[in-house]
This record gives sequence, C-alpha cells and structure tokens, in this order.
Amino acid sequence: MSASKVIFGLVVALAAATSSAAQGAFGETTPPPPVRVTRATETRAFSAQDLTALGTVEIAAVTPWTEGVVRFRGPTLATLADDMGVETGTVVIEALNDYRIEEPLDELVEAGAVIAIEMNGAALPIETHGPAWLTFPSAAAPRLATSDVMYRWIWQIERITFLPAAAR
Repeated sequence: MSASKVIFGLVVALAAATSSAAQGAFGETTPPPPVRVTRATETRAFSAQDLTALGTVEIAAVTPWTEGVVRFRGPTLATLADDMGVETGTVVIEALNDYRIEEPLDELVEAGAVIAIEMNGAALPIETHGPAWLTFPSAAAPRLATSDVMYRWIWQIERITFLPAAAR
C-alpha cells in the first residue's frame, strides 16, 4: 500500500471521528449550553430549566425564518431583567456565532421580547436557533417583524449583559 493511500485513509478516519464527535456534542441526550447572564460583576448561567423556572409565556409569531405562525415559549426579557435586579439601561445580547445586538432594555421590554426556549412545543436545539432565541409577538403586532427591526431577532443566544444606563 502506498504512503499516499495510508495518509488518505488516516485523514478519512480522522474526519469521520471528528464528525461523529461533533454530531454528539449537542445531540438530543446532551443539554444545550447555558445562557450566561451578567449584571455588573455578577454572572449567572441559566439552563433551559432555569429559564423555565422564571415563569414562561407563549407568544405567536411570524418570521422570515419559519413557516406560518409559530408559537414560542420562554420567559420575558422583563422577567429575566427583574430576576437579575435590573430596571433600566442597555442590554447586549450575543450569539454563538458572535452576532450581537445592543439595545435599550425598555424598548425591547415594550416590544414584548421573549427569550424563547421552545418553538411549537419543542425545545430549541442549537441546529434550529437554540438554545435560546429573542422573539417578539409579531403575529399580533406585525411591525415587530419588519425589516428595520428584524436584526433584534437574535438566536443561538450565548450571553446577555445588562449595562447601566450611563454605559450606553
């Protein structure tokens, strides 16, 4: 057997092993990573169960990334802010892919922002926008899904940081 065939075989075997490990990394039996939430010097990690324990709401939404009306469930951003002792300021939300938004907390709360951890009754895996997705009740308020505010619909949320009003 030639050296090039051996090297090729090793590369294929390594690729297959890496692919299997990656597929199992966030599979059905492995819980998604927690959402890290920071206020001042305090950082807490919220699993899907922790977010559910805050109390959840269900909203109906229409998005360009889903078909028809979908139902999202999760705690409101207002509830999470209250749990962290935050009343006002700016919120920075970052995704696993480094996408981020920075918005006044009161504007997102007024728009009815929900940190969705379920869509149509099923948990949101990373492959379909999970572990958490900032959503809005756009079925009842279509203005929340217009092109000028769609950037706020951040999914695969990894971190939420509450900044004081003066930090903006």
